[in-house]
Amino acid sequence: MQVQYTLNGVMLTADQVVQKMQQNNVFTIAKRNVEGQDMLYQSLKLTNNVWVLNELKIQPGNPDVTVCLIQLSYLNFINMIIIKISS
Repeated sequence: MQVQYTLNGVMLTADQVVQKMQQNNVFTIAKRNVEGQDMLYQSLKLTNNVWVLNELKIQPGNPDVTVCLIQLSYLNFINMIIIKISS
């Protein structure tokens, strides 16, 4: 399952987003820059033991952030981490 949202009025850099999310138990797996956009890949585990992968697209100077949430099974989650580490 995958859903996408646009968050308006986010006046934070990618590093500030990483710090805020980490304070709320959301951890960054990878960070990269693609065509001037900062891409953050983050993981979190919900209280019902469902793993979720976040993909955040942050364009410096643009207050809108695109968030894509992907629900993963445990095995899919491990495979995603392996792919991100090896690429």
